[in-house]
Amino acid sequence: MAMASSPFIVTVGIDFGTFTSTFAYCNNCDVNSEIVTNDTWSEQRGVFKTDTVLQYDDLLNIVTWGIIPKPEKKKKNNPVRSSSVMVNTRTSKAWGPESARISRTTSTSMLPESRQTILASLFKIHLANVLEEDKPPLPVGLDYRKCVSDYFSELTKLIKNTISTRWPGVNFYRDVKFIFTVPLDFSEGAKDIVRYCVSLAGLVESASSSNLEFILEPTAAALYCINSLRQPRLNPNANFMLVDIGGGTVLAVIYKFIGDSKKCELVEYSSNLCGSTYIDKEFIRYLCENFDLYDALQQLQIHNYDQIQYLAQEFCKKAKLPFTGDPSTFKPVNIDLEDCCPAIIKYTTGDVRERMIEAEWVIELNYDDVKAMFDPVIQKIISHIGNHLSTSRCKCDAMFLVGGGSENQYILDQIKMAFNQHFLMIGSPKQPITAVVRGAVQYELEKSRRASSLSNASSTSSLSRGSIQYGLPSPMNNMQIANPLNIPPIQPINNMQNVNMSHIPPAQQNIQNFQNNLSNNLMNNPNMPNANEGPLYGLENQMQQMTVSQEINAFTHPFKPGSRELKYTYGVQVVMKWKKGDPPERRTETGLMNVFYTLIKANTVVKVGQSVGYVARPSDPNQRDMTFNIYVSPEKNPKFCDEPGMKHYGTLRVDLSDVQHGKKRLVEFSLVFGISDVKAVAKNKKTGQVYQTTLSR
Repeated sequence: MAMASSPFIVTVGIDFGTFTSTFAYCNNCDVNSEIVTNDTWSEQRGVFKTDTVLQYDDLLNIVTWGIIPKPEKKKKNNPVRSSSVMVNTRTSKAWGPESARISRTTSTSMLPESRQTILASLFKIHLANVLEEDKPPLPVGLDYRKCVSDYFSELTKLIKNTISTRWPGVNFYRDVKFIFTVPLDFSEGAKDIVRYCVSLAGLVESASSSNLEFILEPTAAALYCINSLRQPRLNPNANFMLVDIGGGTVLAVIYKFIGDSKKCELVEYSSNLCGSTYIDKEFIRYLCENFDLYDALQQLQIHNYDQIQYLAQEFCKKAKLPFTGDPSTFKPVNIDLEDCCPAIIKYTTGDVRERMIEAEWVIELNYDDVKAMFDPVIQKIISHIGNHLSTSRCKCDAMFLVGGGSENQYILDQIKMAFNQHFLMIGSPKQPITAVVRGAVQYELEKSRRASSLSNASSTSSLSRGSIQYGLPSPMNNMQIANPLNIPPIQPINNMQNVNMSHIPPAQQNIQNFQNNLSNNLMNNPNMPNANEGPLYGLENQMQQMTVSQEINAFTHPFKPGSRELKYTYGVQVVMKWKKGDPPERRTETGLMNVFYTLIKANTVVKVGQSVGYVARPSDPNQRDMTFNIYVSPEKNPKFCDEPGMKHYGTLRVDLSDVQHGKKRLVEFSLVFGISDVKAVAKNKKTGQVYQTTLSR
């Protein structure tokens, strides 16, 4: 049965992840056509995702993509040498940009002996809404936009080949619609850069192509879940929680069904850095604590980053992915360090080296070892979900679990056990690791099927571009230029030795600092949140007023141009030091007082998407949470939250369980104004946790 009204023959969903990526596709013209997730890659078969990594030679030509290469096997009788070798092996020292250039490299049999390769990873983080110092450094000579463009250049070749093989008559640039999934904190500027990069890669003809549309990752996953896990006991107006256990982040999002339960809208969300890669970090911690390999692994992170990534990959393959939590089915796991990361041998000295030689560099993991790596991460995931539920104003009937972490039976069982009494149902769709990308395709199919019920082409054309039903951004159909941000062209560097390095700081130190910070984070035991109320929290005159006026982030879409005049003064209750001249009855026993802190005054005209806020810090170094009580008043200059006309507008609570950082835990709070609603957003700038809720009077 054909759907002739669809303007596109094929839909391709793309999930571009920090650690792994994938794509899925479907024939729009056949209602019986199934969504297929790609599982055939250049270097591997039978897996749904491939690594978001690139391997370059020293001329910045792509050698391999989508796979972390195995370190070259050393000959037994030769001295052990690091696979991260200098370009000139006779040079005894290297420093500055030159030392940075040869870092993160590995020799390979695919290249002449004198040629080296550079591994680029984590480049997607440069598109995220994070501080510059939190973005991992790339090897000198590489721009993150070049990495994104190069990665999609290779992915595009595979997608083109896949589509042309299945549907030979399809015109790639006319008949294929791409739905690109993005995280909640992706800005409009980041989307523009993606458009620019994928157009350079040849995925679409231009950055302004209407064949490319964005969808929020959790919204795509939610759409897939409600189509896959439909339960008659969920009423049409129910709320449900989507928990996406990704590699780095665990995202808890509350959605509300609208009308016939075929539509849903995002109500609130929170995120925490406790995804499945933190189990890998527990494995590294285990090696440090049980085998005294801290110094050796530190050097490996700095000089042979590809090898420590390969080591983590082997741990995942042999121990993490197969682990079910059932001791009766567990088999001991052996990991050969000499095989996974041969450079570690030269970084290991003294008694540690002797013990490792005696063990033939083999690490044996038993059931208790692996379970101990899972448990602290699972406890943090459960605490994050529980904390979100305890502070939410919404009661949820169901919880859907998606993401790579949900593929693990032990994680799934522990979450179900913890929350079985809180929900009518807890479910995970088939192949939860593909929920995001399959939901992206499902989104376009739903639009096509709705469009097919209309009688005229103009209505069909309008629906093919709309995305209001699922709270999604519309594509940039009106953009007239291919380079909307005036981004300088990405020029290939033919010879890295001829690059002017005078403006580049010592990148080796940047890499070392980043890796040291990474190690320090993973070496600290995770602190579990405390659900009990903490002491009074205030700003103690440490407020930093934010002058923020920016386009609304992706989670607040649909974006509509316009402005509105505020009827109320918006602000928060804060705790300040009582001073002479302040009302004596307001003074507490501790010498403080509660006051109304104005964020924006009544009668102010704001643009849709404009935000105002400030940065706060805890008043007590042992404080475990921070609550923002938002108030509104018809007056322009209110002073206290109990004045006549003042109304409590909403509450947002932020977890501050990382008490080891004391008062250094800054929290960025802001109100974002939509067409008719207001969203409260808070971000723990130390941990990266983000919280958001929609406010209503």
